[in-house]
Amino acid sequence: MKGKWHFLYPIFALFLQPLPILFIQNMGSWTFEQPQWLPESWVWPVSILGLFVSTVMSFGLACLGTYTLLTRSRLIIAIIMIVLFCIPAFLAGAVYLYALLVFLTWV
Repeated sequence: MKGKWHFLYPIFALFLQPLPILFIQNMGSWTFEQPQWLPESWVWPVSILGLFVSTVMSFGLACLGTYTLLTRSRLIIAIIMIVLFCIPAFLAGAVYLYALLVFLTWV
């Protein structure tokens, strides 16, 4: 796959999106069910940190994927992969950013 590594960024951008969703879903069970993994005072800071990391990961991989596709592949392939992989990652990043701002009460 030497020379084709730039196709991996958009694929990772989309296929890593279930990780933040699983993190958000499991945060309550890690804190409030037995055995308790996290103390209750850590729920808010860890949730904020998780949403921040999810936002940076989504936007970062989507931007990197878009840039590398536009600079290193044919235009038609770049457009198709951007539409199929990068735009959904951008939208997910926007949702995570909105959730982060809501948790911080900045919206």
